[in-house]
Amino acid sequence: MFKPLFTLALSSALLLSACGGGGTPAPVPKTKTVTVSVNIAEATIIPDVGPMDLESVTLQIPSTGRVEVSFTGVGTLRPFRHLLLLASSDTSKSGGFQSVTLKESGPFVHKRVYNVGAGSKTIYAEAQNKTVFTDGTDDLAARRVSFHGTLTATFYPD
Repeated sequence: MFKPLFTLALSSALLLSACGGGGTPAPVPKTKTVTVSVNIAEATIIPDVGPMDLESVTLQIPSTGRVEVSFTGVGTLRPFRHLLLLASSDTSKSGGFQSVTLKESGPFVHKRVYNVGAGSKTIYAEAQNKTVFTDGTDDLAARRVSFHGTLTATFYPD
């Protein structure tokens, strides 16, 4: 009915060894993913002034890894009059950025992945409005386009 104390102690020691207890160190937790996001409620993009930063997010990166960036939204523009270039970049007002181009109003998605080291990393949502055709007037207000969307950056450790 009762087990000897020595048998209980021996079975407890075997159980601890099988479960990694005793002198086995606990596993080191992996660095977790980190996500930051910002909404761009409404931005008016003036034509032909070069790329502009709409918004930015900054991540505090704990180790080497990758940052996946997703820039999504909807642009409103006059068809055949404008090209709206939209992109995410790790450089402010990068200009020569890889972008998606809207030729008429509608949604878009732009994704990129950056290899990163530990430290602070800022990602920018950028836009550039290029006038393709004008109706002969110099009405700057009529040549503006609007945009709203979201910029999200997620860090994944190596």
